[in-house]
This record gives sequence, C-alpha cells and structure tokens, in this order.
Amino acid sequence: MNFSNATESGGIVVQCRRPDEASAVEALLATHGLTGRTVSTRKADTAATHLHLRLTEAALQEWMPNYDTTRLRELMGLDVCHDIAHLEREILVALLANPVLLDVPSCDELLATIHIRRNIVQAGYRTTLDFYTSKADRPRDCWRLDEERGFVVLPGIALIDALVKATQPACGGKLYAFPVIAPPSM
Repeated sequence: MNFSNATESGGIVVQCRRPDEASAVEALLATHGLTGRTVSTRKADTAATHLHLRLTEAALQEWMPNYDTTRLRELMGLDVCHDIAHLEREILVALLANPVLLDVPSCDELLATIHIRRNIVQAGYRTTLDFYTSKADRPRDCWRLDEERGFVVLPGIALIDALVKATQPACGGKLYAFPVIAPPSM
C-alpha cells in the first residue's frame, strides 16, 4: 500500500487483516492517551485494511520539534524509569513520529515492536560496565579468554545469558571489567 503523499509521510502502517485489529490499534492509542494526538488514515485492498498512524503536526512540534526526541520525556511528563506504561508510551510516540514509514504486518506485530524496544531499554537500565585500561574479565562459567580472538563464549552457553551475566551486576553477581583500548597511533 502506497502512502507516499507528503501529508501522509512517516509514522506507522499497520496491516489489519482481522476485523478487530483496527479497533485494537485504536484502543492502544486510547490507552496511551494519544487518540487526539494522532492522524489516522485507512486504505483497504483485498488482503487488509492498512491503518496509517502518525502524530499530529501540533503534537510533533510540541513534543519533538525537528524530530528532536532528547526532551520527549520531560515535555510529556513521563517517568520511564519507574513506570512501564510511560516507557511504552514514549516508544509508541517515537514510532508515530518516525520520519520513515514503519510498516508492520499486524496489531500483534506492533505490540511486539513496542515490547522488544521496552525490553532493550530495561536491560540497558540494568547494565553497568567497569572500564579499565589494563585488565578485563568475564564470568568464568560463561567465557574463556582466547589469546587470538579475545573472550569466547563457552560451548553450551547461550550468548544472551553470557552477555547478561557479564554486563548486569545484579545477574552476574559482580561488576566485570572491560578494557579501554586506545586506537593505533598514526
């Protein structure tokens, strides 16, 4: 579905293949208090109703003039560190303001897109790295040091589990050191 008209650029297009999907997307917007802050356009073909959503120009200029999201939390009064709903609202608003159109195949995929981003942010909050110039270490039950390749995950250990343990002290029980490597001199 082509949404190339300049007045309809950016934002999100949700392909609604079930009759209830457009209503579910609209309910998501209402849950996050964005009903009056979005523009919604529907186009249908034989396979689906394509629901194009984007922030209104007024909301875009109020919350992120020139697509600058650095003050979004402050301008929206969001406490994303302590309230998951606020974090999900921030993510949804950023997606609605996206200058490049994001095409998602369903309402479920839109929710998954928001949840993946939420999980990445929450993992980032838990991540702490200790930078040293002369030493490096990792959890020995997950990693081994190979002199040619550096740290290598041990056989049978999931990469995600090894990374979480090495970067999130609450999970690994220790703050691990990551060396700062100076670039080669020219």
